[in-house]
Amino acid sequence: MSSAQANYYGKLAFVGTGEAALGGDRVRTAQDLAVEASLAAMADAGLSPRDVDGVITASPSGDPHFVFSSLVTEALNIPARINTTLQNAGASPCMGVLYAARAIAAGEAHTVLVCVRATAVRPASRATRPRPCVPPVPGPMTGKTPTG
Repeated sequence: MSSAQANYYGKLAFVGTGEAALGGDRVRTAQDLAVEASLAAMADAGLSPRDVDGVITASPSGDPHFVFSSLVTEALNIPARINTTLQNAGASPCMGVLYAARAIAAGEAHTVLVCVRATAVRPASRATRPRPCVPPVPGPMTGKTPTG
C-alpha cells in the first residue's frame, strides 16, 4: 500500500446513495434530477445540505453546463468549500470519488457530495420510444452484443 493510499485507508466512507424518480409526463432538467438524487442521498446518509462542504458533479451530457456543480450547490443551499464540475466522460463517477477522497484526506473538505449521471429527461413520444431490435446481419459479429 502506498503512503497516499494509507492516508485514505479506514478514514473515508460512502454514507448514502440516492437517485431521482423517472417517469411521468413532465420535462425534467438535469439540475432537477441532480437535486432530487442529491437530497435522497443526503437523507439516506442522515445528512442535511448544511452538513456538506464539498460538491462534485459531472457535466450532464443531455444538458451540458460548465458550472453545473455551482447550479446544484446553489439549488441545495450547500456552503461548499470545494465545488467542481468534471468532464471525464464515463470516468466521471470514479474521478468524482477520487477527487472527493483527496479533498477529504487533504483537509479541504469534511463531507463531499458526488453527483454524477444527471441527464435531462423528456416524456416518451412515439419518436423517442425504444424501437424493436433489428435482426443481426450475418457476419463475424453475429450473436455478439456491441458495446461502446
